[in-house]
Amino acid sequence: MSDFRVSKEIGIGEIVIAVLLFLVLIALGAFAYMQRLSQQRSSADDIRRSAAVVAGKLAREAELEGRFFEDLQSTLTDMSEKVAETHATQPANRMFYRTLGDAIAKSSQRRLDENLDVATADLFRQVPEFQQTFDDAFQAMRVEEYRMYEELSLAIQSALRDPEVLKLSGSPEVGNVLRLKVADINTRSVNRIIRLSRPLWCDATDLVTMGDAEVLTGEQRVNILDMHPVPKLDPVPK
Repeated sequence: MSDFRVSKEIGIGEIVIAVLLFLVLIALGAFAYMQRLSQQRSSADDIRRSAAVVAGKLAREAELEGRFFEDLQSTLTDMSEKVAETHATQPANRMFYRTLGDAIAKSSQRRLDENLDVATADLFRQVPEFQQTFDDAFQAMRVEEYRMYEELSLAIQSALRDPEVLKLSGSPEVGNVLRLKVADINTRSVNRIIRLSRPLWCDATDLVTMGDAEVLTGEQRVNILDMHPVPKLDPVPK
């Protein structure tokens, strides 16, 4: 049998070129992979930043609700003095409704200043799975606010028409009655807002702590919503 001979010799230069081409292909592949990872990290960071902003604003919901009641305090003192002086429903009742209207307007302005709608719109653009749950919860929170205004009005009306309250001669005694009623509504209202906003805060903070691959996966984000269901509204008292 004759020896097998390679008829075409490969020069050293051709080997070097082949190796270089191979290395270039590896480098290009690695560069493309790193670019893809960088883009994923950038997209994930954008989601986490948006979620962090929303979480921060949701954490202030209870504070904003409490500030509404703070706006009523000075008028409660004036009303107490007027009732102790006149032993009548009016003009204390008119004083209350003027202040209530002003407090509602201030509360609305504070919420506008928070720009929660803008923050959530940015989050929904990147995480559309969250929009329906958040919108429903926000609607429920606004319903709770209007319910609170009604409860507050009824409570103050009841106190200002109560003969036992009207016959009190000291403004501190009248003030104690009014403040106890307002404090009770304040506590219940803030607790209801916390119940509704807390699951949303948990959803947003979970996004902040997720890894890149998880936060960019729709299925993983939906799982977050299932972990923190928003409670239904309390039934309207009869």
